[in-house]
Amino acid sequence: MMDLAQRAAAALGHAPSTYADAAAALLRGGVIGPDDHRFLKAVIGFRNVVVHEYLAVDTEIVDRILSKREYRRVLTLAEKIYRELKRRGLDP
Repeated sequence: MMDLAQRAAAALGHAPSTYADAAAALLRGGVIGPDDHRFLKAVIGFRNVVVHEYLAVDTEIVDRILSKREYRRVLTLAEKIYRELKRRGLDP
């Protein structure tokens, strides 16, 4: 998801240095709205906690994500970004 966001931002003419920069570029470019931007930033933050061990992983959050299948929203957002870039004639 984060790599797709960076690629999409680059396709829009931005050169994001971080995943958060890419999310902001997608918001500014009208590819995603404020709700999707907040969600993408939360995904990026969670990824940073897990990958870089910034904090202890809250297992209750992981349980909620899995039990309520909240991870499906990542795919939905990825499809939305992909479709919007294709609609604009850009190569996602």
